[in-house]
Amino acid sequence: MTELGNQFLSELVNREIKEIVTKMGFEIVEARVGRTSGMTKVIIIIYKNNGVSLHDCEKVSKIVLPRLEMIDMLDNLSVEVSSPGTDRVIKRKDEYRIFKERGVIIYYGNSDVPVKGLISDFLADKNIVRIKKAKDLTDINIDTIRKAKLYDYQEVEK
Repeated sequence: MTELGNQFLSELVNREIKEIVTKMGFEIVEARVGRTSGMTKVIIIIYKNNGVSLHDCEKVSKIVLPRLEMIDMLDNLSVEVSSPGTDRVIKRKDEYRIFKERGVIIYYGNSDVPVKGLISDFLADKNIVRIKKAKDLTDINIDTIRKAKLYDYQEVEK
């Protein structure tokens, strides 16, 4: 299957399961579809503020699997549900909202020196992510970000 086909299926899967997963108390960070050796693999990454357990992943998998099996284009289906991990690379703007109050490391503009801190706010209308380190706030235009990933930030880090 082509990359465009995988993207279409990923968007379809996201639409089909978003309400179900949200009602279970989770955010969908990412839902993607890939095909290998005649198998269709759906990978779903979920998040909630107080953490995602193995039991949570199993529960989400059991609930969404029957819905995904109803989609004709998803044959020989396997579903994998996981949490985003402690050093996830941020791929979409909306992830700044999802990961509010989590530690992040951001490389932006022409600087080789990263900004480390907590995601304090995501101002979607202004395309700004606000980073807090100690008492300082830094506003970063998302279009200038070269790379951002979750980071195990501690307040003691100065």
